[in-house]
Amino acid sequence: NSRVLVDGLFRAEITRFHPGSTFVEVNVIERLDIPCEDTLQTQVLLRKLQHLMEEFLELYDRLSPEVIASLLAIEDPGELADIVVSNLPVKPQLKQVLLDELDVRVRLEKLIAILGDELEILRIEKSLMDQVQNRLDRNQREYVLREKLRVIKEELGEGEGAEQDVNKYRTQA
Repeated sequence: NSRVLVDGLFRAEITRFHPGSTFVEVNVIERLDIPCEDTLQTQVLLRKLQHLMEEFLELYDRLSPEVIASLLAIEDPGELADIVVSNLPVKPQLKQVLLDELDVRVRLEKLIAILGDELEILRIEKSLMDQVQNRLDRNQREYVLREKLRVIKEELGEGEGAEQDVNKYRTQA
């Protein structure tokens, strides 16, 4: 298996497509982000995103410390949204919808909605796993207690073997 890490320099729109025999060549134009005009609204969205990310990271343990550290270092709202969505366990089509959005405010709002949905899924998964673990713990505890009870009865001569001996003598008499 081979893995390739591609770091995009900017958003682009394909204007011309040239299929080749060994590779594909395209002409592109750079597409610039539409920045948030309202800095207060941007701060509110960023705080909401950070809050959701903290909750998400508590429940989702599959992100490396390096990724988490890189997320914390990003200050540009558009770049933060792009990096966060690229690390979410969502379908590529959903990631593409977010990455296609040029308006940073809209991108942040969509990301917050996606992250909220993912958090709900993680909470439900955690609840189910806790229930399964509780049942397993209870069943294991019952098994251990039954085994201890069986051993104690055998030690006292009250086990199944002793009962069978008594019944055997009664039927012979």
